[in-house]
Amino acid sequence: MQRPYVFISYSTIDQEFADKVNQTLKDNGINTWIATEDIHGGESFATEITNGIKNCDAFIFILSQNSDGSPHCGNELSLAFSSRKRVIPFRLHEFKLSESNTYFLQQAQWIDVFQDEDWAFQELVKKVKSALSIQKVESTPIKIAHPTNKKIEDLILRAELELDDNKFSVAREYANQVLSEDIKNYKAYIILLLCDYKVSSLEEIRFDFSNNTNYKRALRFASDEQKAELKRILASISHFTFVQSNQPQIDKLKKKHRRQIIWGCIFLVIAWPIALIILFCSLFTKLKIRKLEKTNAKNK
Repeated sequence: MQRPYVFISYSTIDQEFADKVNQTLKDNGINTWIATEDIHGGESFATEITNGIKNCDAFIFILSQNSDGSPHCGNELSLAFSSRKRVIPFRLHEFKLSESNTYFLQQAQWIDVFQDEDWAFQELVKKVKSALSIQKVESTPIKIAHPTNKKIEDLILRAELELDDNKFSVAREYANQVLSEDIKNYKAYIILLLCDYKVSSLEEIRFDFSNNTNYKRALRFASDEQKAELKRILASISHFTFVQSNQPQIDKLKKKHRRQIIWGCIFLVIAWPIALIILFCSLFTKLKIRKLEKTNAKNK
């Protein structure tokens, strides 16, 4: 490891955040030591950690409930303290610190990430450069690392898999994670739109979603091709909605037609004997009329 460098101590549960710290420092010309990059297969973990701390010029302690409760992180902090290293606590959130770590960190100047993350990273770069006697940070703009496209693609993929399993709340969480890192991500807004309607694809939506907030945001950051596809889907939904709007009337008329056929058959079955009786009665009446007419003729 080329000196000067800073050692990054953290809990593996906070690996994602530690990677961001590591990349930010590197982007600003600072050499770093981090276990995931500087311990290789076949090497003694404890030996490499010990040498990394003893030879470092500053020690960043990513402070969280995870690292505060980790014996390994506690050992690293204790070694940095006994080796008289410049310790820079980088606190992720507010919590009650353990007594042992309070002893090691009571004189250190903490940087609180949870209050203003951008400011916290800028302060971290400044303090590390000062500790490592690197040129003044004011001479060059500070670069804050952002997640790689691969990380965002992984989150999108996870969200899409959760959509396929109808786990909409989990998919929504992944989409929100993407937007926390990339506010202009079109796919994340589409996933949120699908979660709103609890479907796994746009073709499954059967309602006009043109007024949906997530649709409007997706449209804002969509490419021309994506905009065309959204308009095509909306047009098909509009046609479906028009057909659907006529369907109740069609169903009502079909029911009426069925009733008419049924009652017609019922009256046909019931009425034909009555009609036959009436015909016989009319025939009897006709015979009676003829008999009376003959009687009248004889009397004349």
